[in-house]
Amino acid sequence: MKSMLKLMIMSMLFCFGCDDVPGNLPDIIPASQLPVFTKHVNEIEIADSFNNADPTMVLGAIVERTNGLVHSFDNFLKEDAQAERKSISEIAFREFLENSVVAEAEWLTFLKGKVNDSTRAEVTVTEISNASIGISSINKDKLQAFAQTVPNEKRDDYGVVIAYRDFVINASFFKEQSIEGNMTGYGAKIGGKWFGKHEGLSADHKVIAVWSPLPFVIDNVGSGDRTIRAMPLTVLTDKAINDGKIHIKPLDRPKQFKLQINP
Repeated sequence: MKSMLKLMIMSMLFCFGCDDVPGNLPDIIPASQLPVFTKHVNEIEIADSFNNADPTMVLGAIVERTNGLVHSFDNFLKEDAQAERKSISEIAFREFLENSVVAEAEWLTFLKGKVNDSTRAEVTVTEISNASIGISSINKDKLQAFAQTVPNEKRDDYGVVIAYRDFVINASFFKEQSIEGNMTGYGAKIGGKWFGKHEGLSADHKVIAVWSPLPFVIDNVGSGDRTIRAMPLTVLTDKAINDGKIHIKPLDRPKQFKLQINP
């Protein structure tokens, strides 16, 4: 409701050849934090930008919860693995942001140094696609060979990426303008000052990875059950979590993980 109200206010702030800024309009209050885009305990934000990378590279990769790395070079997909991909267009967030949030948020590194007291940023985060894999896409021999290198008591420290959610971040800059004279264009009133749209900035590209515990994947990868082999691993993992058959250990670094492309 709060976001809808802000969007309604924003839609009112179009001024074509007006004599002055509509000063009676209420201020827009910039958001003081970004939302958390992870939905479940077995989801992680990958800190790296995917502007120039195909997010499918993370599918089948190892997650190491003790050091915050996603090892894309330890990939356990079969060569003929089929990922179920879905294109969507869902706005997850659209707000003006406090400049302190822009300065501190890992997701907004591409904006740092570009905002100040006279420049504000409106940020839109859109989920554009998602993808998942099934047990039949996992290379059993390769996964089990990796597992043999990990002591049994350490296997809970590892997971396998079984899905991802793909996000694009767009930003527009708004500069403070004098309220004297004619005002034109799209803008917003913030802190009693008028900010007019200055320029749009092309987006960054981020990924949320969904992972399943290594022991759970190992237990199921050799299954001959056609039902299990036909299900997405996300469904199998969620069911096991809900049934209490597996317990997801909280990640040591729950918000940001780094992608390691080479050993």
